[in-house]
Amino acid sequence: MTNTPRRLTRLDSLRPANEPSDVTAIIGYGFKLDDVSRPITAETLEAARAIVRRAAAEGALWLDADTGITNIADAFIYDPALSYYPLAQAILDEAHRAGIKVFFYLSGTEIETPNASTRAAPRLEDQHPDWLQVDQHGEPMVFKPGELNLFWLDADTASARLTPLAPGFRDALFTRAAKLAELGADGIFVDVPYFFAHDGRWSDLSEHSARAFKADTGFDLPRNLHADGQAWRVWLDWRHAVWRDYFAELRARVRAANPDTLIIIEEVPGGAPLEAIYWGLDPAIADAVIDVAAHEYDHKQDAGGALVYEPADWQHTRDVYKWYQGLNRVNWSLCYATNAPDSRALAAITYAHQLSFWETRAPGMVDASVDPVWRRQLLAWVKQRGAAFNGAQPIAEIAVLYSGRARNLSNAASLAPLKEIQHALDAAGLPYVVIAEPNIVRIHDFPYLILPGVKSVTGAARAEVEKYTGALLLTGDSLTRDEWDERDARPPALAVTDAVARITTTPIEVRGGDGLFVELFRAAGGFQIRLFNPELDADFAAAPRAVTLRFGWDGPAPRVTQLDFMADAPAELRSAVTDGVAEVKATIGLMTVITVH
Repeated sequence: MTNTPRRLTRLDSLRPANEPSDVTAIIGYGFKLDDVSRPITAETLEAARAIVRRAAAEGALWLDADTGITNIADAFIYDPALSYYPLAQAILDEAHRAGIKVFFYLSGTEIETPNASTRAAPRLEDQHPDWLQVDQHGEPMVFKPGELNLFWLDADTASARLTPLAPGFRDALFTRAAKLAELGADGIFVDVPYFFAHDGRWSDLSEHSARAFKADTGFDLPRNLHADGQAWRVWLDWRHAVWRDYFAELRARVRAANPDTLIIIEEVPGGAPLEAIYWGLDPAIADAVIDVAAHEYDHKQDAGGALVYEPADWQHTRDVYKWYQGLNRVNWSLCYATNAPDSRALAAITYAHQLSFWETRAPGMVDASVDPVWRRQLLAWVKQRGAAFNGAQPIAEIAVLYSGRARNLSNAASLAPLKEIQHALDAAGLPYVVIAEPNIVRIHDFPYLILPGVKSVTGAARAEVEKYTGALLLTGDSLTRDEWDERDARPPALAVTDAVARITTTPIEVRGGDGLFVELFRAAGGFQIRLFNPELDADFAAAPRAVTLRFGWDGPAPRVTQLDFMADAPAELRSAVTDGVAEVKATIGLMTVITVH
């Protein structure tokens, strides 16, 4: 921890950076059907109920039910009332009897055609060629077996990407989602809602996009991509808005059928910002019209995931999880593990950051646990102790801006100085929150605002920054260009070389906490200090660390409790107050939640 002396401020002076959210645990099972051209059989329905009973025996809280209702070409060729809706009803009835919540998996834009080389039935792309995404060369985004190296595609499975701007496809997917909600679904989960980019090919440049882009912006589609200047930059921005409007309509349709059904969107670009540019999905812009962002965090998955993590990889995970907090209000993390020990460590860092953990074994989402004993232990613990995390809101004195506009215009180069600032704050032991541009008005609740090399922001974001009256800390070339990076602009403050050195106060000191990740939350029971130790041995265990927590406090000594990750119950800690400073000593392991009541 830094030796720079800083004045302690009161915890109750901190404003929350997000809405209250709860945590849970998620598991998944596949309920795929062999032939959807025929009515479903009683035997198939009973097999589905047996799968749900297995999930109940494991202690499932939320169940991902993948029926294939929008994944496979035949799902659109044949009437879903024949098989999919009776199957969904059987799953829901059995799950709700066991107290399990169910969301149904929908593939947002990718449609698979199994057994493509021998298929005699009609192909979706032949029946609905206007539903296809199109690249800059006018070619549809249809891929033969073997052309895409994606683990979920079998050797003889073809893949097509459909555009959300095609009215027929849009209505077909929304109709299925609304019917599932009407049957009682607790959630609708939409995966891969992207404009697919592959091997230098961008999408969607279909006629549907051409008409909509012209109507919305006045520009023609940038078929020459970046060579088309401002049209290209506007197009990158516009694609995010297309998905926002798509999700808004989806939620309206679903909520009309069932006001309690959640819209859950799975995304990767929140942790891989280049993909936010390539695929056109910005989870921050979508946040206002969805209920949950399920982040697929696949860091080093191909090399073994957390099994090969070094300290820098845990720091990277910390960086990205802080982005997730700033991009979306309610966050789930699908972070693939291989064995129980690395799954345990991933779950611990996930809950430390107020995300919900998805227990699964890489590389799939359904049917596989890293270890059935560990799964039952985790689900039981979250059911028993998850309330300690519920209703929490991240708090801090320092806000750091994550700019989607700067990311788009810099081809994600702006994320490097953001991570540098995050690392410096962690090294100094200074809690912070991330604010994304759609939530820019929140910056006024924080006494410090850091813009880390944010050269361009939207006009609305710049206006809020110029109104900001706290300590504005610009680094690098922040705000030196206009909102489209076309002209020089005068920043509202001089750039600094060391933003962290300008911070003179802090709400907490963690003595002996060098290297720990420190998170602060406001919760119903008071204030929480969550500590995650990334210094793990080969078994993903953390050696006990003795720390002393100091924070500003008026009045008598507060009641303080400690809940270690996977512990049976919280323990009481002693606290003392001297001259307005409370002091608490604790020994922590992998992850600890210390609550100041």
